[in-house]
Amino acid sequence: MSDIVKKVVMLGEHSVGKTSLIRRYVYDIFSDEYINTIGTKITKKELDIAGTSLSLFIWDMLGEKKGSLHLAYYKGSSGGILVFDLTRRETFIEVKNWVEHFYRIAPAVPLVIAANKADLVDKIEVSIDEIEELAAEIDAPFFLTSAKQGDGVQRLFFTLAASIMERHENRRRVADAR
Repeated sequence: MSDIVKKVVMLGEHSVGKTSLIRRYVYDIFSDEYINTIGTKITKKELDIAGTSLSLFIWDMLGEKKGSLHLAYYKGSSGGILVFDLTRRETFIEVKNWVEHFYRIAPAVPLVIAANKADLVDKIEVSIDEIEELAAEIDAPFFLTSAKQGDGVQRLFFTLAASIMERHENRRRVADAR
């Protein structure tokens, strides 16, 4: 079994649920208590994908795209999770800006979209049609997620991990062919 280590970054505005998604995925816990991310927190998750050991180092950073700190944060990324809050339309509108900012440093790495807080059905401000249009435009699958209930979280991360592994294997094949 090979050991592969990859970096995944969480992208999105403040208070969209990036930290909560990580905590749900890695530890299967949720807290209603808001935790403001200060600086960067890195969480490790080990997976077995088709007999290959994959270690994901998930980088969670404060939700502002300003400054060189974020540009350094993106370096070496193998994948990204774009998170927005379904109950705050402005966080959805900013997704394209996050992609543009991220791709300056890490072009063409796999991305997935987490349309988070799907459990707050009566407060949703973004339609499925709008999300589908955005997903097609940036060529990234989307998942309706709820860090609180756990809905869609495993599929979100697994899909990204599978895309990262596919890209890794394709690069390995090209290198072997040389």
